[in-house]
Amino acid sequence: MIEALVIVALSGGVSAALWFWYNTEDRKIERALMKKAPCKIEDVQEGAIVKVAGKVQVEDKFLEAPFSGQKCVYFNATVAEGDKNSWTEILRECETVDFWVEDNTGRALVRGATLKVAVVKDTEFASGIWNDAPERLERFLARHGEKSTGWFLNRKLMYKEGIFALDEPVAVLGKARWEHDPDPKQSGKGYRDAPKRLVLDALPEGHVFGSDASATLE
Repeated sequence: MIEALVIVALSGGVSAALWFWYNTEDRKIERALMKKAPCKIEDVQEGAIVKVAGKVQVEDKFLEAPFSGQKCVYFNATVAEGDKNSWTEILRECETVDFWVEDNTGRALVRGATLKVAVVKDTEFASGIWNDAPERLERFLARHGEKSTGWFLNRKLMYKEGIFALDEPVAVLGKARWEHDPDPKQSGKGYRDAPKRLVLDALPEGHVFGSDASATLE
């Protein structure tokens, strides 16, 4: 009887963990993107809810990722403290700017203020007792009123970062709107020979969804 109760408890715990994972914001964004096939930018219809997939481009302004130092248009950087069995997030910083998603038929403008992202965190660092934090990570901590050292020893910290890097393939889901393109160089470049540009506005949920997860690009 006790063994049966233990199995039921463990099964319940696994089910709860799976339910939580499935219903996280990142998974919801990814599922929304995976429900639609990408549309060629030149074929997008006014007012349609569309997914476009292509490479990240900027005209001038970009960001520098706080941990990796890479040029990007979006970053999500987190710091957690703990050990291999239990970690508690102590810092999170996200920032984004306007950018373009470009395929071989045109480009779509994404406003950073409307973007909600499920990003792959593919940069990871750690610092601890025998491992000092590099200067770049120490500056990030200091900017948030933290430091990598405790009273006597280094704190055990894990740093993770996900970004939309320049030229990286991403998928974006939003409501299509064509507007006049103030850049005359874009005339005749796949926009039916008119100086127009595609803008992806927020979905009814209030955001444009984006991800660099490979499964969302198809």
